Amino acid sequence: MHEIKCPNCGQVFQVDETGYAEIVRQIHDVEFEKELEQRVKELEKSSQNDMRIAKLEQENKHRDAMTRKDNELSEKDKII
Repeated sequence: MHEIKCPNCGQVFQVDETGYAEIVRQIHDVEFEKELEQRVKELEKSSQNDMRIAKLEQENKHRDAMTRKDNELSEKDKII
């Protein structure tokens, strides 16, 4: 038998092995769900940051390509 103290009222009561195992399982399930939700949020945030970085890199590459083309056109205009 296990004694458990209620966190709300402070009353101590006895719980048999089956009841104790059920309470432990419920607590484990709740904690697991909290950790799972937190991990999913972290992964979503990381994914969004990765997408943002990739987008910025593509924009920089595009801007560089446009600058090179503008320079080439300027050189050709000077030749003409």
